[in-house]
Amino acid sequence: MKCAGAAALAVAAAGALSGCGPMLDVDVYFYANGAKLELTGKGKVQTGADEMDTATIELPAEYKAAYEIADAKAKVIRENGKRYANVNLVAKEVTYQVYYQLDGTTVLSGEVTASAVNPTITVNDLDQDELKALAKLFYETTGDVQLSNNTVIVPVKKVMGEVEVKYTKYSSFWSENPEKDSPVDNGSYDEKVPLWKGQNTISTSEMKNLNSACTMGYRYVMQRIGTTPNAGSKNFEETNIFAVDWSNPIVKVYLSDTKNFY
Repeated sequence: MKCAGAAALAVAAAGALSGCGPMLDVDVYFYANGAKLELTGKGKVQTGADEMDTATIELPAEYKAAYEIADAKAKVIRENGKRYANVNLVAKEVTYQVYYQLDGTTVLSGEVTASAVNPTITVNDLDQDELKALAKLFYETTGDVQLSNNTVIVPVKKVMGEVEVKYTKYSSFWSENPEKDSPVDNGSYDEKVPLWKGQNTISTSEMKNLNSACTMGYRYVMQRIGTTPNAGSKNFEETNIFAVDWSNPIVKVYLSDTKNFY
């Protein structure tokens, strides 16, 4: 029994000594996606060990920002008096700044995470909350994504709607009653104007048929501001800007041959 115990202690001691043996240099060849990379490195392996700890490998400076070592251990190959290991690298994920732009002007910014090596970023990779925020601003992406110098440019376009413009004349007898209003020339000048949904007003400069409608003898463009039936109350005022309610995008443009009508 004493002999058996002594033998066991001797084996354990030998193992401990081999674990603390000298470290030897290992040439390291790097691979990514199955392809051998150009630069090489150095690592360390204990004498007699078949595997090396990849934590001993110093990555080339050119690879540090873009890659990380895939495995904790690497097999050491001994051939022709040399020691080397093939080590797989995986591309790191990095954060790119995202700028949603209309004609070069940023309307919203954000971030996206993608590979540090040959990244491919599409609209589908963009943050869904950012796209929802973009929609609330009444913009949408065009489907293109441009990547340059860790910056992602996403071209956007305006979300358009239509505003119905009705050219109207008031009743000289019932100026306080909108139900008595009637269309100019039976509505022949009425039009639908395309307008960005982020725009809550429409100006007379955006109305294509206004000048034609005014050739009927009207000189003033008015809006209804009240329906008060009291004598002398002002129900109209001159303007060139009309509010747009997108829940019911109809704008009534009153035309008059006099500036002061009620």
